[in-house]
Amino acid sequence: MSQRFEFVGRAAEAGMLHRAWRAARDGGPRLAAVHGPAGIGKTALVRHVLTTMDGAPRAIRVSADRAGFVSPWAVLTAILRELAGEPVPLAETADPFLVASTLAGLIERAGGLIVFVDDAHRADAPSLAALRHASGRATGHPLLIVLAYQDGIDPTWRLAGQDADPDRAQQWVDDADPARVDEITLGGLTVDDLMHVAHARKRQLPTAAAVRLHEITGGHPVHAVHLLDRYDPGTLTAAIGPLDAPPDVARAVAAGLADLPAEVQDVIMAAAVLGRRFSVADVRELHGADVRVALAAGVEAGLLDEEPGSAGRRLRFVTTLVRDAAYARLPADRRGALHRAAAKLGDRDTVWHRVAASDRPDEHLAEAVARVARTEQRAGRPQRAARFLAQALELTPRDSPHRAARLLEAVELLLVSGDIATAARYLDALDDLPPSPWRSYVRSYLLLIGGDLPAAQAGFRAALDDLDASAGAPAGPDAGGDAAPVDLEARICGQIAIVGIVELRHEDTVSYADRALALGPRDPSVLTFAWFARSVGLAMVGDGAAALAALTSSTALVRASGLDALVARGMIHLWADELDAARDDLTEAVRRATRGESLRIGQALAYLAETEFRRGDLDAAVHLARWAADDAEANARFWDFALVRALGAYPHAARGDWETAEELVRSAGNTAVTRIGRAYFAGGLAALAQARDDPGALLTAADDLAAVLDVGEPGTHLFGPLRADALSRLGRLDEATAELTAFRSRYDHLGRASARMAADRVAAQIALAAGDPATARDLAFAALRAAERVGLPLEAGRVRMVAARCLTALGRRRAAERFVDRALRGFRECGAGAYHGQASALAAELSLPVGRHTGHGLGAHERRAIRLHLDGATHAAIAAAMHYRPKSIENLMRAVRHGKLEIQPVEDEDAVLAEAVAEGVPAADRGDVPGPSRR
Repeated sequence: MSQRFEFVGRAAEAGMLHRAWRAARDGGPRLAAVHGPAGIGKTALVRHVLTTMDGAPRAIRVSADRAGFVSPWAVLTAILRELAGEPVPLAETADPFLVASTLAGLIERAGGLIVFVDDAHRADAPSLAALRHASGRATGHPLLIVLAYQDGIDPTWRLAGQDADPDRAQQWVDDADPARVDEITLGGLTVDDLMHVAHARKRQLPTAAAVRLHEITGGHPVHAVHLLDRYDPGTLTAAIGPLDAPPDVARAVAAGLADLPAEVQDVIMAAAVLGRRFSVADVRELHGADVRVALAAGVEAGLLDEEPGSAGRRLRFVTTLVRDAAYARLPADRRGALHRAAAKLGDRDTVWHRVAASDRPDEHLAEAVARVARTEQRAGRPQRAARFLAQALELTPRDSPHRAARLLEAVELLLVSGDIATAARYLDALDDLPPSPWRSYVRSYLLLIGGDLPAAQAGFRAALDDLDASAGAPAGPDAGGDAAPVDLEARICGQIAIVGIVELRHEDTVSYADRALALGPRDPSVLTFAWFARSVGLAMVGDGAAALAALTSSTALVRASGLDALVARGMIHLWADELDAARDDLTEAVRRATRGESLRIGQALAYLAETEFRRGDLDAAVHLARWAADDAEANARFWDFALVRALGAYPHAARGDWETAEELVRSAGNTAVTRIGRAYFAGGLAALAQARDDPGALLTAADDLAAVLDVGEPGTHLFGPLRADALSRLGRLDEATAELTAFRSRYDHLGRASARMAADRVAAQIALAAGDPATARDLAFAALRAAERVGLPLEAGRVRMVAARCLTALGRRRAAERFVDRALRGFRECGAGAYHGQASALAAELSLPVGRHTGHGLGAHERRAIRLHLDGATHAAIAAAMHYRPKSIENLMRAVRHGKLEIQPVEDEDAVLAEAVAEGVPAADRGDVPGPSRR
């Protein structure tokens, strides 16, 4: 299983290997064991780590699979050839203990060394023994031995007649000193990782499809890639049974089965119908005769093994891949017969067996499947529920009086579960239904997600008018059909509230959300959707505190029901400058969504990206924004496009990825069909203008933003008084002052630190341009304190550049130099190449040298006094130690602080002093402007 693709995930495991090397480098030989099933990514992980290892140590990689399991000394011969530079012949009967002395000498001469034995379950015994003895002798030398091996024997090895023994590698791990061993067990990739894989292979994989792919494969990379390349997202999402196994597994299983008697084959394939795990009694029921001998033959062949603790009464296929391969070999008629027999067993999979056996519409079966779907929905598994409802619809006869209700129920649940692409396939079927409020609601919901806002809004209003006209008693979808949901009015009101959000009609949002909540909807997802709309509406009119208070006091609702309210709370935390809380809520919402919970607010990923952008983690922001865009496109959530693409442009613009940033902003503009979409498009233009330091383009973006965005919450973005900012840079100070005054009068009472920071920075720019650098400096310092308090590193760097201009104008060039240097350092840490370029240009403009040691120019006596001060000594103690008068020390320290170093009130004095006397040169920025961060 050597299929290769872009390395993704595994951050924790990679970190363990990096730490293992550092420990070996500092403390002598160390063993790292990486084990897991075949094809799980052991080799890829170690290869990736070796290319990024600290200090670029020498690394030797030997594949025991290639070297040969049955050849004595095959692995060690390959290692010795690498170390000695020439073949080192070894007699077949050589003593591993003695051979180890030669190997130990070569290891000691190598300096730092990593030896990676891949496929160590196939390594010959003498080689492992010699390597083990040699590592014990290389005491004090930097050596890391990495063994990658399978937990158990891959059935494809045994089926192909190949030998392996993982116990040899594991025994070394078990016998070694635990303090010198790092053991890593690799499991499957996460849902997030699978979406990374899909993106690398240029495949669309919506979150709902990724969740289902993870359920089917357990995150096994080879299996997942096989299915990803073979099936479209809709097929993956809708699959309720096993899909085929990768070709190499299928061939191996076919070969293994072919070597068995026909009756044994029949028993094993019958067991595959029951799933990966099964009881002997159930297989006997299916087969109709004793099956123990046949199952024992399956165990002997490496296809099956016993479930631990079952006393032989329960067995399992050795892997899901083997089960799926065996299942796929069943002829269709035989498979159907076995499923019909399995349905009579009466276990929890009865309905699935009935579905798998059916070949025609069946009203009774359709209703049974629909009941399972509703049970799944009540259990908080909407994606599974949606799959079952879609299956129930397929089983429903065309003339069934329940078909319309099942269609409406299925489409709504597909939308709730995030499978918009599948739901959209039913639009024509919805159009064929007789008019009713329920039909209007579901059809409008689908149109809303698809971007047809006017039609959706008209449909919701019509549905609500029809309900009002009938005194609130919901009618069925047709005269003889099932009744519509009892909380239909609440559902419609919740959607009208959402329309209010995207069209920035905040009063509609709050009033209709309140109406939905007052109706007391029974469905938890309807309830939390209304909470989402109400909370966001309140925040956007400037009452975020009330919204947060309500959500925070409803913790049980937020945690136990749908995720919409949790997303709302995360968004409001973001706008309120509570970045850690925002990240916690939004990350939790995404995590739970990838485990199958309902998340209709797809923008959660985009707002999480914005959170990371504000926090300065541009790499995370780029990844999350790309995920958000891919998910929106794969699900045809058209009215999300502008928002997610514009937010995705922010980190690219900051990094200086101009081509990507421009394309994202252009795409946002082309898809900005709602007011909120146009607002985010203007924000994307502003982000580009800021990163390029183009005040003219910034003014244009500010005008565009002002034309569509009128909110009472300034924290919805970090641009602050954008027109005032641009005007101040263009020298139009009177206009800038008027704009700034209006901004302060509207928003200062809310106490948003980020808004005050932006306002103070712009006020500093105005004061500096007006010839008042002292006032400008004080305003810049106030802005810097706010940026650091909130945790906005990019904004802090931008403020430092303004402060450096002020300090230069005041003649405090040493301080200005340090402020520019700190800005450069911060931008480099974030990977913000565009802003790093701005800071470099500023240093050149002001003739400020950068990269010099903070303490340049300090004398030896000054450095000694600073060190004693940092150690906690008083002026008197310093004076005694240096044979000075206390007053002289007081004057000396004052001269250092305010004369030579020019420490400013906004700086941490002791931190500046410590940096001034630190050995060497700090991590200042010199050379080229950084490109995209590769942290």
